[in-house]
Amino acid sequence: MALPAMLPIATMSYPYHTPSPGPGSSSSRYPSRPPHHNSASSTTYYHHPSSHRPASNPDLATLQRLLRTLLPSRPRLTSSTPLRAPLHTLHLLQTSDGPSVLKTPAPSATHLLRHETAAIASEANVLTLLSRARLPTLPSTLAYDPSGTTSLPGPLLLRAFLSGTPYPSVQLPAQTRARLEGQLGAILAAVCGTRLGAFGSTPAVWAGRGARSWSAAFAGLVEQVLRDGEDVLLVLPYERIRGHVAAFSSALDAITDARCVPLGLDESGILVEERGGEWWVTGLLGWGGTEGGGARVRGLLYAVYRALVAIVTAHVRPGSGGEFEARRTLTAALGELDCEAAG
Repeated sequence: MALPAMLPIATMSYPYHTPSPGPGSSSSRYPSRPPHHNSASSTTYYHHPSSHRPASNPDLATLQRLLRTLLPSRPRLTSSTPLRAPLHTLHLLQTSDGPSVLKTPAPSATHLLRHETAAIASEANVLTLLSRARLPTLPSTLAYDPSGTTSLPGPLLLRAFLSGTPYPSVQLPAQTRARLEGQLGAILAAVCGTRLGAFGSTPAVWAGRGARSWSAAFAGLVEQVLRDGEDVLLVLPYERIRGHVAAFSSALDAITDARCVPLGLDESGILVEERGGEWWVTGLLGWGGTEGGGARVRGLLYAVYRALVAIVTAHVRPGSGGEFEARRTLTAALGELDCEAAG
């Protein structure tokens, strides 16, 4: 599905989806769209049971105590199924209130980038903010605990389960795809109507520390990733990148309206389901950040940022893949920015 060009949606590093609730276990080349800002999704995952158990695997008794602490209804937990996730730890919980998904911090041995450290808080903030849209395709927050418990440290996010199949895994005719794209556009238009008072990462905006301009916010996001690269002595054209971000600040400042958009959404985060003989968009996963829009130079800068994130992530977490293609993208985008700078 081609995501609507009018809505700047960034690609999240890790696709994810949700299975239907089950019994569980016994226990353009440079699209003009902004990068993800600590997306809730920041949290990305494959929403199907893992073939191996996560590093953090609380028992049913621990999870039951947690649910009774977090939820006024004090539901009874019947099962917990670990979900395969490259970053955060996830569990599909079956309770007397119905299914839900619990997200907990990444295992302690995981090397997180700076923009990933507040990912769960970011997702909780964004989902709370977007709850006013009352869209059934958005996952609702059931509970958020920034501290957690002694046996299950926070932050912890419990959100509603969304049923559906990831869009890329379904073969559909062109007419059906066009209909789904229309549904997606309407949903995202409603989401992007949410205005924010500042630019920047979701935690910063939520805490009143957002930037007044998109150029300042974007420069901060890029600097975080560059410092992550410098920390591990990664070979990158650091000063060239910093120079372009500073030189083209006026292009970024053409964006004056800060809005919250699903900057972590990609096609794998679009859930679809057949109902009554027709296909519908049933869920969108991957949330966080504030956005800017449009022109060619901004598109090149966004391509640089996304490539940096992919390169540094691949280096600090081997196996995540994509570094070669990301370096090609970075080289090409910087070359075109060189030409823009030369006039």
